[in-house]
Amino acid sequence: MSNSPFSFKYWFYIILVVILTIDLGYSFLQHYSEVVDGDVARITLSYKEVLNDPFGMKVILEGQYYPNPNRYFAHLVHSQYFKKIPIALQHFFDPIESIYISCAILKILIQIGFIWLFAIYANRGVKLKSLSFLWTSFLIFPFIQNTQFYAYLGLILKSITYTISYSLPLVLFLLFLLPFYQQAIHKKSMLQSHWMKLMWIGLSIFIVLNGPLVPPLVLIILPTILFFWLLKSVDVSSYQSKVTTLKIGISRMPRGLSLIAILTILLSLYSFYLGTYNIDNVTIPLGERYQLMGKGLLKHLTTKLPFPLLLGFCILNTVLLSKFQDKEAAFKCSLFKGIAVLSMIYILLLPFGGYRDYRPLIISYDTMMPISIALIFCFSSSSRYLLLAYQGRAKKIFLSGITFTLLYFTIIDIPNFGKHDCEKEMLTLISKATTQELKIPRPCSVLTWDTINNKNHSKYNCELLKLWGITDVVEFYYNEQEEKTQ
Repeated sequence: MSNSPFSFKYWFYIILVVILTIDLGYSFLQHYSEVVDGDVARITLSYKEVLNDPFGMKVILEGQYYPNPNRYFAHLVHSQYFKKIPIALQHFFDPIESIYISCAILKILIQIGFIWLFAIYANRGVKLKSLSFLWTSFLIFPFIQNTQFYAYLGLILKSITYTISYSLPLVLFLLFLLPFYQQAIHKKSMLQSHWMKLMWIGLSIFIVLNGPLVPPLVLIILPTILFFWLLKSVDVSSYQSKVTTLKIGISRMPRGLSLIAILTILLSLYSFYLGTYNIDNVTIPLGERYQLMGKGLLKHLTTKLPFPLLLGFCILNTVLLSKFQDKEAAFKCSLFKGIAVLSMIYILLLPFGGYRDYRPLIISYDTMMPISIALIFCFSSSSRYLLLAYQGRAKKIFLSGITFTLLYFTIIDIPNFGKHDCEKEMLTLISKATTQELKIPRPCSVLTWDTINNKNHSKYNCELLKLWGITDVVEFYYNEQEEKTQ
């Protein structure tokens, strides 16, 4: 790209940077406007069993049951972040403001991570300052819905607790898979040095003992990769014995990545085993879970337009790609078809993950995040190729369709600012209170999932508010609706 101030590419680059910056600023305000969910205080201050037992040894040695024994790093990140970051930000903001700024900073960093990684995957490499890398990001960021349709196509969740447990591990899983993707494209991964390989082993430990989505994805994706590597490495025309042929094939596989993949698979199996000792598990018949999942899938596909629209575009792009004969198009078509098969396997296995009353139809915004990631990748990667491959009238028609789709997804992501105004006002009331017990006069949640009648449900919240320096007086608070429940 020319650096001349009179270069069209130069000004085009600047315009793209400005638009992307504005979009990220807009997203930051959306994240900042969200209320604080009802699990923040409890996870920040409790869950000592898992925090004192990172690798679940009490499960292995003593058969103990406790909440989330296989999610040590999710709780560690959550606990340390909210114990330290809001207090650190109080050097620049008042204590109440620091809560919302903390949540928004973490969410926007994860959002940037998604956009950056999607652009790397779509560009088949890392060229952060290139014009190609930048305009590719415009095929991505409109799909990260933060308000109206986030429940159908959201990667950054309204709840900061769910963002830490679902979004953060998934963005790190995309990072983890990058060397495998590079190996498939360039026959060479980024993990050339021993310290990089050690870093990836550490990353694998972090992601499998984190949120609930990564271990099943590992057990679906990594064995598939190893299987295809083995197929490509085995010489079926060899006259040697099958055992010898297999050994030679295994020796031809990428050794470092193969060992990391096998280790991560074993760690994921271990994480699954630890998860069977989760005290929060709820069991209903498997057949009933499949019936519920069918209803949930139908709802996800038919209730709102964004998800089926993106799915339809991915199918269309794959059909268009199949008409090109070069290696890249063939690779993308094969990859997308493989992703489609693995996505169906993932959905079919969801009911085996158990049942949660807050996810009554199994299919939900959180469990469908891997599918949303797959669709965004397929759309951005295929659209980039087709925009570069088409010429003349075909290019104009395809560009018009892409532009309409991107504008639609941009426009429907409404601002929805000010959602936390009531909660913020009540926190100000708590900060000025002079009594140990306080009635919240407005029917809004305050660090809770909903309004509360029982004052004891605010215990952890008040402890956290004291830690943040918002109050040193209030011990309990409640929303009085009919009469206070002691």
